[in-house]
Amino acid sequence: KAAAAEYEETGSRLEAVMHVATVALGTLLVGQLAALTVNSAFVFGDLFYDAYNSAMSFFEYLWNSGRRFRRAMYTNFSIFAQAYMAAMVGSAVGTLIWPGPGTQIGPQIATLMVDTGVLV
Repeated sequence: KAAAAEYEETGSRLEAVMHVATVALGTLLVGQLAALTVNSAFVFGDLFYDAYNSAMSFFEYLWNSGRRFRRAMYTNFSIFAQAYMAAMVGSAVGTLIWPGPGTQIGPQIATLMVDTGVLV
């Protein structure tokens, strides 16, 4: 609604895009950080479960699994960054095309494309 209101007020789609970019920055960040937190919790849970069931000692297994842990966390963070940037671009493009509904649909399409691997 903010994009449509800004567009009606100024008559400029570019100003509506700039307004959406500043508002959506925080809004999209909350959802993406929640997904990153959940994915990271699964990485920790998987690591601790494997360490508990390992033939090695618990701490020795954790020490030796550092590379796998770092790779999983890097993957989670890169997906987070890609989805966040795609959602920002999607909201801007959606606002340019159709202020209001396009602003809400654009980030959903862009994030879906990242999740399915189309934009990776």
